[in-house]
Amino acid sequence: MNRIFQESRTETIMRHTEAMFLALRMTPAAWSVDLVAEYHRLVPAAARTVRFQAEGSTANVLANNGQMVNRLRSLYEDNAIRFPADLQEAWVNCLREPYRNACRLDLAMRDGTLYVAIPDLVGCSDLESVSRVTMAYAGVLHSVAPTMEDFVIDQKDRPLIPPVVRSLDIMLGEVTSLRERYMRQLLSIEGSSQVPNA
Repeated sequence: MNRIFQESRTETIMRHTEAMFLALRMTPAAWSVDLVAEYHRLVPAAARTVRFQAEGSTANVLANNGQMVNRLRSLYEDNAIRFPADLQEAWVNCLREPYRNACRLDLAMRDGTLYVAIPDLVGCSDLESVSRVTMAYAGVLHSVAPTMEDFVIDQKDRPLIPPVVRSLDIMLGEVTSLRERYMRQLLSIEGSSQVPNA
């Protein structure tokens, strides 16, 4: 699959980060609390390439870590440096929804892969999972409609293709996640109904 996004991973992550800060009016200092906790949870102290402050008064920790986030944002936006590999996962994990999910989708699409949420980790009910498939299907119909006005997909539809591919990827991910829910239940039923040989 050819990449639709020409931006770097850093640019993709920062695009969603800045959209989150703008839309939610979140301060870097407040957000840094979750970021630092997640980063320290995922990466052992000896392996960390970014040194956030972890000790001191709450006010100093918040101020210093907020300043660190701002410095990193400035460097990443200017493409002066790339995201350290050990920080990327924590950073994306700490984006608020819907920016986290959108970022993961774009990163997967950028790399020509499919983002599929693992049912046990997405924190949504079975009913919500079904609802997400329905909404994803509606999104596909909405994005596909403009390309089907003349009943063919050709060069003139080229500008419309990225959102179509994105909506299809979203639907595939949601369908695969829902399928996994059913398969887990089916396998657990089959496993419990097996009778040992006499």
